Amino acid sequence: MNIKWAACLAVVVLCGQTAFGGGVIRPGASLTPRALGMSGAHNAVASDGSALYHNIAGLSQVDGSFLQISGDFISPDFEYRLPDSWGGFEEQSEDQLFTMPLVAGATRLSDRLVLGAGIYAPYGLGVKYPNNRYPGLNYRQSLLAVVNLTGGFSYELTDTLSIGVGLDLGYGQLLYHTPLHQIGGVRLDLTDLVTEGDGFGWGYRLGIRWQPDERLALALSYSSRMKIALKGHTDISLAGLNLGRDGFDADVTFPARLGLGFAWQPNNEYLVAFDVNWFDYSQTDRIDFDFGKLPTIRQRLDWDKSFSAHLGIERQLNEHLTSRMGVGWLGPAVPNDTTNPVIPDGQGFCVGLGLGYHQDNWSFDLAYLHAWVKQEIGQSFNNLSPGRYETEVDVFSAGFTLYF
Repeated sequence: MNIKWAACLAVVVLCGQTAFGGGVIRPGASLTPRALGMSGAHNAVASDGSALYHNIAGLSQVDGSFLQISGDFISPDFEYRLPDSWGGFEEQSEDQLFTMPLVAGATRLSDRLVLGAGIYAPYGLGVKYPNNRYPGLNYRQSLLAVVNLTGGFSYELTDTLSIGVGLDLGYGQLLYHTPLHQIGGVRLDLTDLVTEGDGFGWGYRLGIRWQPDERLALALSYSSRMKIALKGHTDISLAGLNLGRDGFDADVTFPARLGLGFAWQPNNEYLVAFDVNWFDYSQTDRIDFDFGKLPTIRQRLDWDKSFSAHLGIERQLNEHLTSRMGVGWLGPAVPNDTTNPVIPDGQGFCVGLGLGYHQDNWSFDLAYLHAWVKQEIGQSFNNLSPGRYETEVDVFSAGFTLYF
């Protein structure tokens, strides 16, 4: 079995579906139930499989070994309303449930070295609309996602300072069903492109965690951008007439991420954490489809840099039970002129709640997060899809960890 089909099989087995995400970042920009319950405030906290995403230097907190399995169950709801001058039509996305799992483990090899690895989906949130075709509402579906296989280590330089290094192998997918929009703000509504492709890319991640005393920890993490080399095909139609299928090559870039965080324990009962993250989507400026027969088609994106901020609190209720809560703010990456119903964006907020139970050599965690975004885009020649956008996302997360 070659590596491509092995990766495809892993995605199907883990996710139960091949189309498991799309759009920009995960709701809450977090990974695992503990991080989700704290709304993503985890750069200085991560000590389990979440460290593979949030800060790989956090693996230094592992005493022995662990194996972790968790899953996020994401239910998004998207609404788009055309401007009144265009008829004011409204369209609601179809109900979908996306399963985004994590399988991770780590082991301490020496007094100072911890090795870890895992497979997870760091990006993804999909949208699909029914087949109603009101004027101007001929966007149907998007999918832009990646599954990472990450391996790395954390090394304690001193008793208070740890560093981490990781390598990512990513398997990416693209599904894009829209009209052609490639020349400035011009949208060619009579065209219809159904594009599917997949491919591989790689990246790396670095982390630092400094704990000057037992009550305070500071962290800095970086994950590189990942360019996925896609191969696929596009079905093209014009005014309902099928013009055939053509193969293509294309590159799509997932963003670099820089995270800064701190965690403070005022006493044995409470833990307070705060994060700021920077995402560099500026490399996701376009997708050039180099076709085998047709001329190159450029889908303009022009995504930009964005930020997020997260505040989380964890409370130890008793020897076994821990509660969590958090709030987060997520800045937009998609500009007004390329926002459309299958790539909605905007300034958003999220609130998370979580509960963890620890017993001897195992733990079980649950979390719920609600995220919402509202955006109004005015009519302009440069704006592809003016109108009102409203997005709400519910995320349920559960995970089991075995320590040995």
